[in-house]
Amino acid sequence: MPENLPDRGALSHLRVIELGDIPASYATRWLADLGADVIKVEPPGGDPNRLVPPFAGNIEHPERSLTFIHANTNKRSIVFDLNHDSDREIFAKLLASANLFVEATPLGYLEKFGFDNQRFKEEFSHLVIVSLTPFGRTGPYRHYKGSDAISNATGGFLFGQGDNTKGQCTAPSHLAYQMAGGVAAMLALAGIRHERETGAGQRIDISLQEALTFANSSSIARYSRENRLERRPGAKAYGGAGTNIYRCKDGRY
Repeated sequence: MPENLPDRGALSHLRVIELGDIPASYATRWLADLGADVIKVEPPGGDPNRLVPPFAGNIEHPERSLTFIHANTNKRSIVFDLNHDSDREIFAKLLASANLFVEATPLGYLEKFGFDNQRFKEEFSHLVIVSLTPFGRTGPYRHYKGSDAISNATGGFLFGQGDNTKGQCTAPSHLAYQMAGGVAAMLALAGIRHERETGAGQRIDISLQEALTFANSSSIARYSRENRLERRPGAKAYGGAGTNIYRCKDGRY
């Protein structure tokens, strides 16, 4: 590589605050990789995702979860207990210093601690807020709980996965969370661009269900055009060679 390349990433001018579940972690991972100063807010005891296996060296420890490490590389971390007034005050100062706030918390969680839309407009008018929830903040399912598998199913992606002679199977590796995180990162940068041009922040509402329709776009288009539902391909890949796991001559797979 040329020696004169800058050692600061393209987003090194941005400070990002992250709060909540793993969809927010995947969103800010994209930004952190591009140089943004991402500060992850963890609850007392640490992010529960620190206990998600597998663990490096098969040693179960909060610092060795590969899932957590993958989603949180290149970030800083701080612990807050928002039940305490002093921690809420520091959290507010942190938000005031940031360009972007990415959160994946249940509806009403932030409001419970006094961080509602009105306060964001009055005290943090510059702040771009990206909110990730299973079904959005305003729709008819906004109070429903969700998971990666539920988002795969309700987003339509699950319909086309697995063998057509068997039941459906969900995609591995937190596909819904990662896709929603990618959408969130892209829209966050659009929000930053808007703030730079107008001086006004905004709240961007992301539904994991809607984010998954992106992965299912070809099936939706085909059904809209031909009124035809795709069959689950199993090992037969669309437009390419089939893949599977086969027993070899020595009896191994």
